[in-house]
Amino acid sequence: MDDFQPFMLRILAGFIVLIVGFIVFIYLMGCGFDLACYRAQSEDIALKTPVPTLIPATLPAPAPTAPAGSSQCQVNALDLLGAWVEAGYPESQPFSFTDRTGALCQGTFAADIFPLLNENHVWYPASLSCTSCHNAALRKDSAGLDLSSYAGILAGSQRQTPEQAKGVDILAGGHWKASILYRTLTLAENIPAGHPPADYPPSERIIYAGAYAPAATTP
Repeated sequence: MDDFQPFMLRILAGFIVLIVGFIVFIYLMGCGFDLACYRAQSEDIALKTPVPTLIPATLPAPAPTAPAGSSQCQVNALDLLGAWVEAGYPESQPFSFTDRTGALCQGTFAADIFPLLNENHVWYPASLSCTSCHNAALRKDSAGLDLSSYAGILAGSQRQTPEQAKGVDILAGGHWKASILYRTLTLAENIPAGHPPADYPPSERIIYAGAYAPAATTP
């Protein structure tokens, strides 16, 4: 019995040394002698892995599609918005714009501008509509801006209540590239949540909209 207790203590001590040695071995294999263990950071592992699914990739920009037999014009979404603003942002009257080939087209607010603000998947894949945040609720975290109606758009941002008829003009009185709307859509830094990310710049978003003007020749 007197010999058994020291024997068990030696076995227990040996077991502890074995566990500690194993942990040290694993650490040295993964991190070397660097206490910061930079070798084990995730980006380094991803670069060394042979699995192709871990290679960083970007999705292609959403491809525009036109209905079969459609006479709609292919145009940059920002240019379309700009043409509407520069035309004085009419609500019911058509406005003119040029398509990617330079052909003259016509569009309307209801058919061509409002869908850019009110429909999902417009600006990038799986995007929510602008009006999912900027609506009549006039939330403070959405700049007090209502894009869910023509009147709301013209009323502008930083409104406190629906009864407040006028806020900050987001259309700059018809000067598109000086407008808050243009600057916000083309923001490259500190992009607000829900806005087009850097991978999908609005300047590259091509859509089908409007129709060729009667005097224009369809390409």
